[in-house]
Amino acid sequence: MRIVTGGIAQETNTFQWQPTTLDDFQRSGFGSLLRGQEILDLGGTGTVYGGVVPAAAEQGVELIPTTYASVMPGGRVTRAAFEALRTEILDGISAAMPVDGVLLVLHGAMVLSDWDDAEGLLLRDVRELVGPDVPIVAPLDLHTNLSDEMITHADALVGYREYPHTDMAEAGERALKLLAATIRGEVKPAMAFTRLPLIVPNQSMVTTWQSPLKIAIDQTRVLEEQPAVLAASIFGGFPFADIPFAGVSVVVVTDNDPALAQRYADDLAEICWQQREAFTIHPVPVAEAIAEAMAGPEGSVYVLADIADSGAGG
Repeated sequence: MRIVTGGIAQETNTFQWQPTTLDDFQRSGFGSLLRGQEILDLGGTGTVYGGVVPAAAEQGVELIPTTYASVMPGGRVTRAAFEALRTEILDGISAAMPVDGVLLVLHGAMVLSDWDDAEGLLLRDVRELVGPDVPIVAPLDLHTNLSDEMITHADALVGYREYPHTDMAEAGERALKLLAATIRGEVKPAMAFTRLPLIVPNQSMVTTWQSPLKIAIDQTRVLEEQPAVLAASIFGGFPFADIPFAGVSVVVVTDNDPALAQRYADDLAEICWQQREAFTIHPVPVAEAIAEAMAGPEGSVYVLADIADSGAGG
C-alpha cells in the first residue's frame, strides 16, 4: 500500500498587515520546510507526523514523503510562497504515482494574498492530479475555517480535539488509519458538514476546562463509538480571519451512509448553537486585574495576558 504525503500549515490573521513569505517558512525558530526523510524523522514527536509515521508502519504502509511546510500564525501567505510550495508538493505526488492514497497535512485556516481558501485550492489541485478514485484524507487544526472546496475534494477530514493542541499526533494517527482502511476496501467514507453563522473567541475553545466547545467535542467521541461513524470533528474556526466561511463547523464521516453523516453533523451543530451565548467571554477590566494582583499574598505570581495581541494568533 503506497500513500504519498505532504502539506502546508499556516494560520492566517487577515488583520495582520505583514504578509507571510517563503522566507518565513524557511526561517529557523519561526517556520520549517521539510522534505523527504526529514518528514519521516518526525515520527514519535508531538506533531501530526508524530502519529502518522508510526501508524503507517503499523498498517504496513509505504509512506512516501514530499514536502511539508509550516510556519507560525501571521499575515496572508503571498501567492509566490504558496505557488512554490504547491508546485513542490504536486511534483512530489506526480513522481510517486501510481499511489493508493494521499494524506495531506494541512492547518485549515490559511488565507492567501489574493485567495481566501488556500487549503481548498491545494486539495482541488491534488484531486485533479490523482483523479477521482484515489482517496484523499487530511488532518486539520481545531481552528479550521471550513470551506465547501475542502469538503468537495477530500474523502475525509479529521480534526484535532484539544486546545492547546496536545493531540496532534493522535489526529495524524486517526487520519492515516482511516485512509488505510479506505484503501483496503474495509470502509467507504461518506462525509457531511454543517457550518454555523457563529464566530467565537479562542478562549471559548480551550478544552482544559468545560468550555462550550469542549462540551460539543466530547460528543464526537461518543459518536465515534458507533461502528458506522468513522470520524466526527468540530472546528471552532479562527476568528481573526475576515473571510466568508470563518466560524464554527462540524464534519462527520460515516461508512457509506451520507444521510446518517448529515444527521449527526446537524445534531452536533445544534449542540454548539444552543450554547452560543455561553461562548461570550467577559474579561476582567485591566485596572481590576492589576488591583487583584497587587492585593494578592506576598510571593504570589500573577500573569496578565494581553490576549488580543497574542503571537500565537498572528
